[in-house]
Amino acid sequence: MYIYIARVKARRSLPDFFLIPDKPRHILYDVSVSATKENAVALSKGAIAALESSGLARDISLKAGLALEEMAANLCERDSGKESDIHIRISQTGTGIVIALRDNGAPFNPVEYTSEDKLTDGILVLKAMAKDIKYSRVLALNQTLIEL
Repeated sequence: MYIYIARVKARRSLPDFFLIPDKPRHILYDVSVSATKENAVALSKGAIAALESSGLARDISLKAGLALEEMAANLCERDSGKESDIHIRISQTGTGIVIALRDNGAPFNPVEYTSEDKLTDGILVLKAMAKDIKYSRVLALNQTLIEL
């Protein structure tokens, strides 16, 4: 019996398994809550306040608040009756912010969302204002990165 072990050098430019970038960033907001409509509004308000208090421009703070509220409200609509949780981490980059969302709800890819899906037009607004959106479904979790 022979055993062959190969070592593969990882490329540093790619994000890891959970779409978390390998470069450490300054975390501005980090919270986990149950996905309810009330918490969607609270997430938005909390993020706006935290981002503004960290010195981030008001327009970016408001965009982040809107993005969080739309994604959380969308999760509530998709999973009505099911208890879902959402984890949000907002970190600062050199040119803006990255919002990392992870939830245990039904699969939902905002990148492929169209107005024909008729969940909410807020996702279309989010797609229009974001610089980039990435999505993956790993271990029964939706994982979305939104760059503003």
